[in-house]
Amino acid sequence: MYKLLARVSYRSSLALYLFGITPTGAQNSEAHFSDVCREMSLKQLGELRDADRCPPPRLTTPLSIEDMSPVADGYGGDPQYNQMVDTAYWFGIVCDTSRRLLTGSTSVLFPDRTAHRSVRHILRRQIEDFRLNSEVLCQSKLPLPEDTMYKVLCHGSAAKSLCWLAIVLVQSAIIRSEPDSALDETIRPCLKEIEQFESLFSPFLDMFMRDYLLLSRELRVSVYLLTIHFHLGVLVFLNIPTQGSELSDMIPNYFELLLNSTRQIVNTIQMSLCTSGSSHPGNDQTILLDPYPEHVSDSLWYAGRGILALARERILSLNAVESMLSVVLCGLSHLRKISFSARERLPLLRQLCLASGYEATTNNVLPCYLADASTPSTTSQSAWVDGAERLTNESIGDGNLVTNTIYGYDNTLGLNQRAIGWASDAVDWSQIDPVLQQWEFSDCFVDMDWGPGV
Repeated sequence: MYKLLARVSYRSSLALYLFGITPTGAQNSEAHFSDVCREMSLKQLGELRDADRCPPPRLTTPLSIEDMSPVADGYGGDPQYNQMVDTAYWFGIVCDTSRRLLTGSTSVLFPDRTAHRSVRHILRRQIEDFRLNSEVLCQSKLPLPEDTMYKVLCHGSAAKSLCWLAIVLVQSAIIRSEPDSALDETIRPCLKEIEQFESLFSPFLDMFMRDYLLLSRELRVSVYLLTIHFHLGVLVFLNIPTQGSELSDMIPNYFELLLNSTRQIVNTIQMSLCTSGSSHPGNDQTILLDPYPEHVSDSLWYAGRGILALARERILSLNAVESMLSVVLCGLSHLRKISFSARERLPLLRQLCLASGYEATTNNVLPCYLADASTPSTTSQSAWVDGAERLTNESIGDGNLVTNTIYGYDNTLGLNQRAIGWASDAVDWSQIDPVLQQWEFSDCFVDMDWGPGV
């Protein structure tokens, strides 16, 4: 097994990566081995990429199967093989950037800034081409065709990656303890990338929100992940620890960005909890369909802390704070089923809430969202019918019973008029890892020729 994984090949690289992202609990003494696997996976991708771009001279003597390298098998000039090579390398770029963003480690695929700038230039060119040809689509009152939605999501994923690449540069500058003047030069491009993503893709994501219930399950998951991952990057950026001046003092719209990303994550999680792709509500929530839920767990952790920070600044009302915290806690409760980090962070976030004077619990969320909800037994169904008949009889004698009950329940949830105004704000849908399965790369590093059904 070790001999197989130590051999440089695309299969070995993928196997190492899948092993590296397999969740492990904090009590696992070998948890650091996951980081080693991810790093080795990316190193193999880099070696394979270099070998494919500069293949060795063709040998005149026959090779045995054991001696054959991935580029010595005659497929180097095949367009389909080249497409697969570019797809694998793009996958590595996304994984390397994600690893740097969430761990603060150095890049494996980008040892110098020259390669980093090259990738950013190509991605920006593709996004600008998309911008020039997408203005008419934003004006459509009808749902966009599915293939067009995937085009939007794929370019949105590229734009999200540009934001993440800019954020990791800020992280690197802070780690190197650069002076505030140099750090400011790194922060400004990062803010520009975030603003460009919002300006280009917010209209499309608003359209997806409008037509959310009309989307297929795959598209719902794709929209959900892109939203979560983009705003996770923003919250990581806003929470980078600094040794000199506070980051909030160096970013003019710091709390505006914090409110926007926190709100979008909460709204997205709330939607993911109440939508189901199966005939049994609660058994197939979007939040449980993420193949790698640790990013969602990270986003909920940052969002919970962001809500408390906004509360300290008196930007949110008490009812809004408790309602938002309830959604975050409920999301972590769901993720406990599939995420070790969510299981560890849920009690920590509850402690932070109590220390700040808030008693938000999952009981403040609608019953259909609760993580432990299951199909009711015959006894509970009978009790529900009896209760419904009793309430019906009471409502006949009291015409205001239903209105007063709804009003009282809204107050319990913290849905006062101010909170309702907040909740009605347009939700920005912004990952796209599952979408990559639908994205046929013609070439990751030249202009993409999009065709129907992509």
